[in-house]
Amino acid sequence: MVADINNHFHFNTAISALMELSNAMGDFSERPGARADSPVFRFAFDALVRLLAPMTPHLSEELWERTGHDRSVFVMPLPKADPAYTRDETFDLVIQVNSKIRARETVAAETDAEGMKAIALAHPRIQEILEGRTPKRVVVIQNRLVNIVV
Repeated sequence: MVADINNHFHFNTAISALMELSNAMGDFSERPGARADSPVFRFAFDALVRLLAPMTPHLSEELWERTGHDRSVFVMPLPKADPAYTRDETFDLVIQVNSKIRARETVAAETDAEGMKAIALAHPRIQEILEGRTPKRVVVIQNRLVNIVV
């Protein structure tokens, strides 16, 4: 997002990313037991205000001050993304038969190639298409798709 603003002047994509963060915060606050004063929510809110500051300086400064910060939002560094927190826990496995999409399955991100193959071959729709035939070949592209050739 920072590159969108600093290097490319793509404010629309930066604002879109901030809206995604805001929506995720709203989803988090609706979870059972979630609290708006939790450290996770506070961290996300502070990050949102710091990222909004270049586009809405007066509002951001006011929000920053009202949430108990004594230094200006403009002396604070922009938050850095940690790839460990942005890694997906699942992915949509596309299952093809003869290069035609026949099914999709949500699978854990750490599923290996053999596990993906087993999930694809056990899928009810694929079992129906195979009609008991043994595939000639099964091509697995890690964390993406399985193509079954009959």
